[in-house]
Amino acid sequence: MTTTIHIEGRCSQGQGSQAQNRIADCADHPEVQSSTGNLPEDQRIIIADVAGVTRSAVMTSSGTSSGNNRAIVPTTTEYFTASVKEALTLLQSVSSVIPVPFLSESFKVTLKIIELCEGASAVGEGVKELKARVRNLMTIIANHVKAQNYVERNKMIIANAMKGMEGDIGELLSTLKTIYEDLEKIGGQNKLKVMFTDVNTKKLEGCVDRLSTAMEELRFTNDLGNTFRLQNIESCQEETHNLMQGVATKLDKVAWRRDQLDIVVQQQMPLKPEIFHGREILVQDIARLLIKEESSRVCILGAGGMGKTSVSLAVVESALIKTHFSPEHLFWVPCNEAASATLLLELLYTQLQIPRNKHITLSEIISQLDAITQPLLILLDNFETPWNTPDGRQKVGDILRNLAMLKHVSILVTMRGSQAPCDKAITWQSRFIQPTDEEASLRIFRDINPDSENDPDVKALLARLGNMPFAVTLIANLGKQGQSTARELLNAWLKFGPDILPGQNEQSMNRSISLSVDGSLVKQNSNANLLLKVLSLLPAGTTRENLSWWAPILEKSMIPSAIAGLSAAAILAQQSTTSPVLSLPPVVQSFMQQQNRIEEDVRAQTFSSCCQYIIDNACRYDDPRFRVNAKDLAAEDTNIRSVLCSHSSSSDLSEKTIKALIALSWHYCDRGRGPEIACLTVEAAKAFGVTKYIASALWCLGRTSYDVSDHPAYANLQQAYQLFNTLPPDNLTQRFGGQCGIDFVYCARHVDEETKIVSLARDVEARCATLSDNLVHARSLMSLGVVLDTAKQRSDALHSLRQAIALLKVLKNNANLAYAYQITARVHCHQHQLQDALAAVETAWKYAELSDSPYLQAFISQEHAGILLSADRVQEAWGCFETSLVMLNEAIGFSDSESFWYGHPHEWKAFSLMVKELLETRVRCDTGSESARSSALIQYDRLTAMALASIGIGQAG
Repeated sequence: MTTTIHIEGRCSQGQGSQAQNRIADCADHPEVQSSTGNLPEDQRIIIADVAGVTRSAVMTSSGTSSGNNRAIVPTTTEYFTASVKEALTLLQSVSSVIPVPFLSESFKVTLKIIELCEGASAVGEGVKELKARVRNLMTIIANHVKAQNYVERNKMIIANAMKGMEGDIGELLSTLKTIYEDLEKIGGQNKLKVMFTDVNTKKLEGCVDRLSTAMEELRFTNDLGNTFRLQNIESCQEETHNLMQGVATKLDKVAWRRDQLDIVVQQQMPLKPEIFHGREILVQDIARLLIKEESSRVCILGAGGMGKTSVSLAVVESALIKTHFSPEHLFWVPCNEAASATLLLELLYTQLQIPRNKHITLSEIISQLDAITQPLLILLDNFETPWNTPDGRQKVGDILRNLAMLKHVSILVTMRGSQAPCDKAITWQSRFIQPTDEEASLRIFRDINPDSENDPDVKALLARLGNMPFAVTLIANLGKQGQSTARELLNAWLKFGPDILPGQNEQSMNRSISLSVDGSLVKQNSNANLLLKVLSLLPAGTTRENLSWWAPILEKSMIPSAIAGLSAAAILAQQSTTSPVLSLPPVVQSFMQQQNRIEEDVRAQTFSSCCQYIIDNACRYDDPRFRVNAKDLAAEDTNIRSVLCSHSSSSDLSEKTIKALIALSWHYCDRGRGPEIACLTVEAAKAFGVTKYIASALWCLGRTSYDVSDHPAYANLQQAYQLFNTLPPDNLTQRFGGQCGIDFVYCARHVDEETKIVSLARDVEARCATLSDNLVHARSLMSLGVVLDTAKQRSDALHSLRQAIALLKVLKNNANLAYAYQITARVHCHQHQLQDALAAVETAWKYAELSDSPYLQAFISQEHAGILLSADRVQEAWGCFETSLVMLNEAIGFSDSESFWYGHPHEWKAFSLMVKELLETRVRCDTGSESARSSALIQYDRLTAMALASIGIGQAG
């Protein structure tokens, strides 16, 4: 059976040259040359390589050392023989991993044959021939089967070939064993027999013949070499083919791109939008700049969607521009696809109609433009694309600077950003474009959607969009196409943000925003990215100072870097005040709030920061810090409400959250705000399930509700007071319970019958008397005095008031002293003790002036005016009324908490208007005709009686 095996083994170019060197190294060894000269080059390489490896082994075994002693230098025969033995030994050691049957055992027998041949000097050339044939045969086999690279790629071919070789290699092994046995017999002869060389020679010839027969039957000495080379050529051709296929593909792409460049045509400049409002003044301003050489470099900056391109197109269509520039000298260069300096040059070639040569160069463009003597206008639209490329600013800047050197060329640039390009080399007239005003936005919306003319919610919708022209245009079209009301659109916007707006690709609102927030200026600046997310949660923005509250994880030293990143992307607005407010456009905030663009940990951190800000700044009206802190909280009010309401899940409640909600509820109560936050706080406290917080929340809600209605306030205050009384008697709980009881007493005056009110007031005073807080006790005594005066128990009332005054003098509390003396004056007035009343009210005014409460001053001024009128001191009374009116105008809308003691806020506002009318009537009494003066006197008497009654001293009049 004969088998042909296809095995490949190739050397790389570098390996090939090294192999040639190794063969050359053996040139001085004739036996190596003679033994390998007829072999193919790849087989000679293997033998030469192995010979080099075994050089040291041969020298060692021969006893060689350094020096010039030629007697101990091995001969070439010894060298070659040792190298071949070393090679076959190595081949035997690795033959077990070569997938050829009987191969390992064949190598072993071959080595033994060679060793026997070395000892058989008696048979001379016959032994040499046999040894050479055996060596060459096994070297060729090993050379071909060791080509591992090919084996790995052609395992199936090898496996099939090996099955066919199994029988042939088996027969070869049998032949080698027979030859070995014969040689062993020859080697074992005694000296007598050795002398008969003819017999031994015949035996050797027989061995050679048997070996030749085996080799003829195997028939792969030459076949393997030829197959190897053919397979090598075939593989090289296949790889070359694949390589050329790739080259051809790339050449096709290059040719296609070249074809595309050749067929690029000039893009026509578009017209300004059909509906265009609110930019008329800006358009004329820019047009005037462009027609003057000294101001003819104008850059329109701003965020995406503000209408920069629309304004620039309107400028080009303006009468001033059309008069100054001829139509063929107006060039529009849309840079949104020019993502490199090279592409920008190509675009300029096309749009400026530069004759195309073989090579595109800036000098050719400049030369062509310079040859034109008439004024030119180049509009570089969306210039941020080439300018913001990572490595393009230098080259792009060079292009722009060269264009700017042409004095007769006016340049109008539009780009997203806050800073003009090359602003050190080019004197720009920069215009940062802002949203349109409400009127212009309304006109845009109603021109697109005429059915919205009488829709009352359009203004609220446009405010949510920040009056951004692009967003207004898109949502107006959406309303028209979907026949939706502004309220429906607003609700959808609040829920889904810009996702509701139609538009594809370039006309997509989301894409327009994404170009800014997902651009490299923001994404590659981690501080800017964090600031973007935090500001997206703050609809009113915040000051740079307060960023330390809202974003504590943003290092203070990194804030400038964060601000610079957002400013460069033109998405950060900064109001020019002493403490600039940093904010984002509303559409950007809505975009960021959708699709989990803000990580939950950022939201949680912002919510925690919000709670801490409230806890640190919220305080009651009687705290000395109240005025200043109230202003700080008011500045962040919109943000606080938004953050709290967007993170109100009951599963996220904590003690810190409840404390913050209660503190904010009291702040709103003391500022006269509605009960919305107080209601939310009660719900949160009940969900949290801690009684002391439930009681505090109900107390605040009842106190706040009093400004709206007596009955809900009464129910909440009663429930809160009862809960406080069930709590453990610690100082804080008892103090809160006493304060809640005082508020409950004042509210009950308008609901309960007199006897119940007196009983409640005495019970509250008794509880407060046990406290270590003298201020709370003094206030309970004052509330008892008010109730006793109403119940006409005036002696007891004066007694309670004297006790309160004594405690307050020790505390030096001016505001409460003023109120205590004011109540005392009223009690004296009700007893017709006008001198005592006047003395008490004048003392009250002195303490009121020392306080910082406009409400208290207004109320005491009115009380004073009423008592003066009762004493017939009219002129002085008018002075007090005027003072009261001034204080009321200052106080109304600031803090209504103090008015809880004095009446409802709406009653105070009504009284203010009544006093104003009374003063105007008094003037009419002194002027005009007799009938007019008579009518005014009647009105004056009526108003005076109403004023006195409103402050509770009408009885004295």
